[in-house]
Amino acid sequence: MINRLSQAEKEKIKKKVKEIYKSIDFPLNFDITKETAFPISKILEKENIKLMDFDIGNDDVSGAILIDNGNTQILVNSKDKRTRKRFTVAHELGHYYLHREQFQQDEAFIDYRDGSRNKRELEADYFAGYLLAPTEKIEEIYCVLKKIYSEISDRITWLSERFNVSRNAMYVRLSQEGIL
Repeated sequence: MINRLSQAEKEKIKKKVKEIYKSIDFPLNFDITKETAFPISKILEKENIKLMDFDIGNDDVSGAILIDNGNTQILVNSKDKRTRKRFTVAHELGHYYLHREQFQQDEAFIDYRDGSRNKRELEADYFAGYLLAPTEKIEEIYCVLKKIYSEISDRITWLSERFNVSRNAMYVRLSQEGIL
């Protein structure tokens, strides 16, 4: 059981995300005070991936990505909060971009909330985190926020609202990158 990615694996994922940013003309050096959070809908449109809000019927499932005859669908649990759904879509896109060749064998990735940490799931999580909150931007902003907010929780709240992710997702991102 793997519990972390190597620096080389992280760099490979970052490179892929930067290619995606470029492919939809969204600059990695966006101005966080002016730009909105990363537009996931542009990727879905570009790749012709259908997004379905679905009552999965299992609270332990956040989402799934399915490929059937070349058609790709991402399902998200309709019971989840907006920020959780956003992370789930980004996570499933991680599977799409990083593990696409494995779809022929599996045909679907279903993500359970059981805490399983196999390499594919770690890669998809890291992909999602970096896609939604790139390291370069959170490092840059966190340095400024340290001067404004004395409490770490206030900094996390500000960042999570700006990047349109949950507080937990932002905490994980800051921890992953050694900022906290």
